[in-house]
Amino acid sequence: MMALLAGIVAFQACQKEGKYKPEQKISKIYEDLYVSSWNEEMGMWDIVKYPKQMTEEWIWKAGKLSEINYWGLYNGIMTFWGTDYYFYKNGRLDRIEYDDESDYTKISYNGSKYDKFEYFIDDILWFSADFSYENDKVSKIVVEQKYVPGYTIPKRNPFSSFIPKEFISMMNADLKKTEKGVMWETPRQQTVYYTYDGDNIKEIKVEIDRFYGYEIFETKSWVFNYLSYDNKQNPFYKKADMNFWEIDYYNVNYVTSKNNPLEVSIEFQRSPDIIYSYKYENDFPVEVEEKQDTYTFKTYYEYK
Repeated sequence: MMALLAGIVAFQACQKEGKYKPEQKISKIYEDLYVSSWNEEMGMWDIVKYPKQMTEEWIWKAGKLSEINYWGLYNGIMTFWGTDYYFYKNGRLDRIEYDDESDYTKISYNGSKYDKFEYFIDDILWFSADFSYENDKVSKIVVEQKYVPGYTIPKRNPFSSFIPKEFISMMNADLKKTEKGVMWETPRQQTVYYTYDGDNIKEIKVEIDRFYGYEIFETKSWVFNYLSYDNKQNPFYKKADMNFWEIDYYNVNYVTSKNNPLEVSIEFQRSPDIIYSYKYENDFPVEVEEKQDTYTFKTYYEYK
């Protein structure tokens, strides 16, 4: 499970969207990483901790985010994973490419606000996301997943920031069944609803409709209640990016908030609350500790 700030999308609607100009620009992100392996002799899992490993490097040019380079653990060795490239048109984010031009997200606008995000691989549309607004804030996002024979949803799913990681696993399992001819072969739809308290998210409700043929046969929902926030600055506020290696499914769309959450409750399978604590410099977090039950995870930030 990735940390609170590991993956983010900011859809807070004020002024022109698609412009991300934080007061403090992230330069590097570090994480405490863990690898588990089965110990046959002891009959238990061994957990090895790799403290404070650099997982992201952000490159800025002319005040705009230009690239993000990613690293991760592979067989116990930190390995370069790839690069996201950001392209702008008329000063606003227009396109994000992932390692090569065959894998990209296209962004369209309605006036000053987001209208649609579309994710393509080899010019085949995998996902589309349509935005609705109330009182200048995003109130709903409708995501349609396309069925692509022979593929599963890539780890760098561009919509993982508002589709919890659990849903992604479920989708991939169903896609495998689909290829065997025993499951749906039509698109599925995810709808995410947002309510606010000022500039911070108060509640996120995620619904997923699963189809058999053209009929919905199951709808599942998750609710995330953001119980309290600090009064410091969120470095990802208004960041318009929808591509991440992984996302903590408990923290969908955390970054629509101006401040940093302190406690989040989840209405899903009796999940325990998540508690966050921070260390700050110049009102921005430089260290985040996430606790849920016996689980603890830390993320660290460096700024330009």
